[in-house]
This record gives sequence, C-alpha cells and structure tokens, in this order.
Amino acid sequence: MIKITENFDEYNFVCFEDDIFFQRIYSDYRTLSCFKDAMFYVCEENNEVTAVISKVGATITVSAKENAQFDEINEFAKVIGFATILCENKFSSYFDGKKISGSILKIRCDTKQNSKADRLYTENLTDMHKLIKSVFDIEPEFADWFADMCHLMRHGAAKFCGVYSDEVLVSAGFSLFTTQKSAVISSVATHEDFRHKGYGKDVIKFLISENYGRDVYVFTENVKTEIWYKNMGFVPYKKWSEIENVL
Repeated sequence: MIKITENFDEYNFVCFEDDIFFQRIYSDYRTLSCFKDAMFYVCEENNEVTAVISKVGATITVSAKENAQFDEINEFAKVIGFATILCENKFSSYFDGKKISGSILKIRCDTKQNSKADRLYTENLTDMHKLIKSVFDIEPEFADWFADMCHLMRHGAAKFCGVYSDEVLVSAGFSLFTTQKSAVISSVATHEDFRHKGYGKDVIKFLISENYGRDVYVFTENVKTEIWYKNMGFVPYKKWSEIENVL
C-alpha cells in the first residue's frame, strides 16, 4: 500500500540509509517539504516499508527494496503524473517510458585535500549560472534557478565552489542533496578556454573536502566522464536509470 507521509520520523528507514536514492529523497524532505510541489510517500507491506518515493516538481525518485510492489508503484506514478522517474537501474524495467542510464561512483573524504578552488556564495551565483549555460546544453531560467540554489544553500543542502582567473569564473561546481551521510556532486563546468589545466579537479577536490566525513557520489552518463572520476579515486557504486514519460 502506498500512502503519503508528512513525517519521516514515524518510520524506520535504517535499511534504506546506505542507498543514495533514499538520501536524495531525505534531503529533499528536509529542505523542500514546505513547498506544495514536493510530496513524499512510503510503500508498506505487512507493516514493513518496502519503498520510499518523492515527487518534486515533475520528477519522481524511488528508493526500493527487492520485495517492493513495483507494479503498484508504476501505476501510482502514472496516476500522480511525472516527467521523469529516477531509480536504481535494476528496477527500471518495471516502469513504462524511455530509459537512459549510467553509473554512480562514490568516494569518501576522510582527509582534507588541497585545492585552488574557493567557496562560492550567493553573490557568485550569477557568474556560475553564466558558466553553466556556456558549457552545458541547457538554459535554466536564472530567476527560478537562483531562488532554488539560495534556498538549498540556506538549508545546508548545497555547497558551491569555483576558480576565478582575472575576475572571471573559469571553473565551478556544486554538491547537492546533502545529508549527514552523503552528498552528490553536480554540474561541474570549466570554460572551454581553461580546460586541461586542472581546474575541474580542483573543484572536485574542494567539494569532496567540503563534505568531509560523508560519502560523496557522482552520477555519470558516459565512459569518458566515468574514467575521469575514477582517476580521482571514485569507485563504482551502482547504476542509475531515468525513465522519461513519453505518453
């Protein structure tokens, strides 16, 4: 049975705590549950929680055990509506839609690492947005992106860093979904004129050190990126899948 929840403290999630998909859901619960477009659900069978689900905006994230009722979860996702579902790759076949997948790598920071990168603050987000737009094939609306990032920063769910050269931000990145146990590195971008100088590695080193004592994860989409992170000490963790609703 799937039911909505407004209080995670009512449930025993111990067996989910080592799952990065659950940590992502838990971070969103901590920081976004005050918003109307963030909803959280649990699946129970015989008083046992078999899956935890979030819907933030149009994205559903699923953290599940092997014995979860995936047919029910799939039908439930169709009812509440979604643009994408994010889950562990081995569960993706249960969901209807167009699938892409990749690897999840992780590293644990038990020692601080030297880095040329520095922490970025609210006043640096304009520069970061400009850099992200120039590097990635996306154009996030600045006002919405800025508001989201500031909210996450205020609640300790996101950390930002970058490298400036002659007052120009040439490389930057951030970690998201921060909990006591983990964080996820995202959107590491280096301007094309400043690549192969080690700036991207400095950004990664800084973000790892900023999450000292946590497991730090990265979701990769291609072999080249995966090899790059492995060369920095990241090790394979799981496979991820994203299912796009094409109906």
